[in-house]
Order: sequence, then C-alpha cells, then structure tokens
Amino acid sequence: MSSSSAAAAADSSEYPYEEGGYTLYSNYACPFAQRALRAFHVAKVPYKLVEIDLQNKPTWYHLVNPQLKVPALRTPSGDLLIESLVISEF
Repeated sequence: MSSSSAAAAADSSEYPYEEGGYTLYSNYACPFAQRALRAFHVAKVPYKLVEIDLQNKPTWYHLVNPQLKVPALRTPSGDLLIESLVISEF
C-alpha cells in the first residue's frame, strides 16, 4: 500500500487532496481517526494522509469538515465523509 503524508499548512487557501484518489484527514492522537486509518490499512486501499493539528487547525479545514473534527475522507469523486464509522464502513 502506498500512502503519503502531507503537513497541513494553516494558511492554505485551498485544501490539499489527492486528485482522483482518497485523502484521509487525520490526527495521530485521535482514536476515531485511528479507526479510519486501520480500516484503510486492512482494506489495502491507497490514500494520501493529511495530518491535522487539532490545536492549530488550518483555516481551510472548515471546507473539509464544518464540524472541524477528524477524521474526514475525500473520495475520488469529491464526496466528503466525516464520521469515523461511516469512513470505516465505506
């Protein structure tokens, strides 16, 4: 499985995502985000990982998840999923 990690810049005007692929917005310390990460590893689905600093959220993150929580998933079609259980079942 190939996954890449990108640091989320707090001053980006657009949010980062993998064109035509899955992008998982996560934080290593969040158990809900870990659930989604484990599901991707088990399914062996390639994805781009964007770590979100929960103490200093990027200004663009509301475009991904208006609740400003992790995890969130952007699908290849551009749909955004924001609940860890929904992401895991997807």
